[in-house]
Amino acid sequence: MSEFTDGTMTGNTLSMVDMEKRLEALPTTDKVNALIKQAITDLLNSGDVAVNGTQFKVVADNKISNDSTWNNFTYTAKESGWYSMYCSGPKSGTGSAFMRINNTRAKESRVTGNGARDICPGPIWVKAGETILYGCIYFGECELQVATREE
Repeated sequence: MSEFTDGTMTGNTLSMVDMEKRLEALPTTDKVNALIKQAITDLLNSGDVAVNGTQFKVVADNKISNDSTWNNFTYTAKESGWYSMYCSGPKSGTGSAFMRINNTRAKESRVTGNGARDICPGPIWVKAGETILYGCIYFGECELQVATREE
């Protein structure tokens, strides 16, 4: 007769009662399917995955008249989503841009350009109601954009 062990290094033998208890504790197909569905739902709701129905829009468009100094702006997010900036119209000098949440560096993105190209800091995940501080230097325009799920 075969012996069943508990899978440890010592190989303790399991009785039939112990084996039945272990089998009963295993998740059923329904439980596994429910766990998978919940994991997928949690992932989609986290904002970490782009899905069909994602919408993209510009939420703030800032024209810059004095590009040789830092131009800083704030925006309070009306909806949760992935926010990024698009800095265009590079001027003389090495353009740079940043964006962060609530004036903290916990969630921040910085980009330094080469003086000849548009740059795009981000994206960072922002919850509705959070304030974004963002700015740039040596650019003529700075747009704040968001990607969210369509309602």
